[in-house]
Amino acid sequence: MAKDHARLFMKNVPNEKDFILNTFINREKEIAIGKNYFSFEAPLNQIYAVHGFSRVGKSHIAMYLAEKFAVQYVMEYFYINSNTKETAFSMLCKLLDEIWKSVKSINNNDLKDSDREECLAFLISYLSDINKNLYSPAEKTSFKTSIQKSKNLSPKLVAKIPYFDLGFEVGGAIEKKTTIEESKEYAEPDLKRLHRYISICLPVLNHITSKKTLLLFDDLDLLDETVAGKEERDTLTTQLKSIAEIDDVIVMITCRNSFYTKRNKEMFDFINVTMMNKDQLKEIYSKRIAAFYDNGPVFDDTTLNSLADNFNGRVGDFLNECDMFFRWSTDKKLPLSENDLRKYHEYVIDELRRTPETKVPFSKIEEKVRQNKFTIVLNDINETEWSLLRIVAPGYEDGNYEVLPLFAKAILEKP
Repeated sequence: MAKDHARLFMKNVPNEKDFILNTFINREKEIAIGKNYFSFEAPLNQIYAVHGFSRVGKSHIAMYLAEKFAVQYVMEYFYINSNTKETAFSMLCKLLDEIWKSVKSINNNDLKDSDREECLAFLISYLSDINKNLYSPAEKTSFKTSIQKSKNLSPKLVAKIPYFDLGFEVGGAIEKKTTIEESKEYAEPDLKRLHRYISICLPVLNHITSKKTLLLFDDLDLLDETVAGKEERDTLTTQLKSIAEIDDVIVMITCRNSFYTKRNKEMFDFINVTMMNKDQLKEIYSKRIAAFYDNGPVFDDTTLNSLADNFNGRVGDFLNECDMFFRWSTDKKLPLSENDLRKYHEYVIDELRRTPETKVPFSKIEEKVRQNKFTIVLNDINETEWSLLRIVAPGYEDGNYEVLPLFAKAILEKP
């Protein structure tokens, strides 16, 4: 892997195979569970949930296993990442885009028979029609080209495809809508239509490639940041549960424990990701140094131990703090010492005290810490102020944050 300082302490794992495999440390328990409970021959009609507390490494474990499974079982693998601005519709659009990319990469000369060639011709036509019609009112959509090509599909394949009634796309029941109120249903992109498109595309793609499909939706519950987001998150979960019921399609997600608990009837308890221990965090540091830094260690042993000891096993917080400390030290001699770490924390506290956006909420945090109270209620901090959020971690109860031990110690030591 090429040297790349920007990736040295990157906390969000990029969807890059080399990075995923080469920076992963052996979490033997979780990997063994994943391998033992992944039912490839008889996939479950449920969502495989990789769940745990925030910032404990759920995404990396899920992405690592997905990469391994895709090779071991020769599967089509699609990775979809969510964020707080996504909707159920936009997430499924991302999946449709990934399907399109996969179809475009298929070489017609590699197909084994004319049946698969006909399927590929249909799927290309169908995806083209979807692209043209996705944002059109349903009564104005036209799938005439792909309908014509669908006549060449084998009855055996058609029988495996849910909702395979392309005639619906050019009218049918929709034409019976007469009032303005009834027509409003089709004025905006229709999530149900998009779900139907995907439910047709996936079985056809599986038939063309002679593979099953693995879908990984990462951080699904990040849609849970607003009231509307909660509705979108629940809607997407319902859609994914339906997709998981399609033959030869396996759906995996990562989410926090709180969300898994609320929706566990649709999900299979695949892997509960636990906090990392100190040695695992130090091993991650060593792997990152070996992969991305060619100037020797960044921290001395004492400093590394302090960092690994003080983040409650949350790898995301550990890597983020390593990154911010390293950025602060551009004019310092390496490896960084415990004294450098102390000065860095003094700098952070001074910045929080004098910055207008953080001054008042940080004073409340300081007051509680000096009273040996380390739980911060959500309303006590400005969630949009990133500088504050870096010194706390989500608590074990909804709405609470815990001040990270390293920062609590720095607050208590600074006048």
